[in-house]
Amino acid sequence: MRKSWMHLLNQVAAQRRELLLLTGDQGYGLVESFEMAQPDRFISLGLADQALAGVAAGLASEGQRVVLHAGRHGARLLPALRELLPGQSVVVVETDASEPLPHHLPGWLLATPACPQELLACLRLLLARGEPSWLRLGPDGVAPLRAAAPTVQLGQWLPVRGEPGAARTALLGSGTGLARTRPLAPLATHFSLPLWGEPAAAAQAQQIARFDEVFVTREDGLADWLLRVAAEAGLAGRLRPV
Repeated sequence: MRKSWMHLLNQVAAQRRELLLLTGDQGYGLVESFEMAQPDRFISLGLADQALAGVAAGLASEGQRVVLHAGRHGARLLPALRELLPGQSVVVVETDASEPLPHHLPGWLLATPACPQELLACLRLLLARGEPSWLRLGPDGVAPLRAAAPTVQLGQWLPVRGEPGAARTALLGSGTGLARTRPLAPLATHFSLPLWGEPAAAAQAQQIARFDEVFVTREDGLADWLLRVAAEAGLAGRLRPV
């Protein structure tokens, strides 16, 4: 989804004049299209990327909507990013990463879109909410799952195939893990979970309880997070990490 990412960001920036793109040394060809289209809203710290979190927090405290393009280095910035406060609008964008997302951070929203259409919906919602958030981009070449950007709500499972409730087994995936696992549960109702994290925990028990068995993807740490949330509701036995 990296190829469509800057196109979508430019599209959203045209509607939000308070949006700024902050980046470090990400190499050539990643952010230049935004710099050319929005030169007054593009800030590059070059090799001083260790200062990205502090600069992002400062800009957000002044009312800016900051998109922090961390590339592959999101985990390296995490210690400093922990200091972000609720209401500071910083969207950390990470690419080509395989580590679990920081789902233990209170108040943080985690976005793992499964296709470009979900990416656009997530980006719009994260900027509208104005909370610290983490957006992970999948690789290029992901087949579209939807014809248009869906309506995304925090913690809501979005049907991908089959009518909700048509099967007593569900497959729930984050990001591109959904494409990997869909053949494993051909008779299940398939869902994506584009937006999750600690603020979405309370919404999960009711959705899990609708099914006898829920296969959940391990990518991005989703299975670990959902197992913990389900255990608190006495529903962990229904989950099957894949």
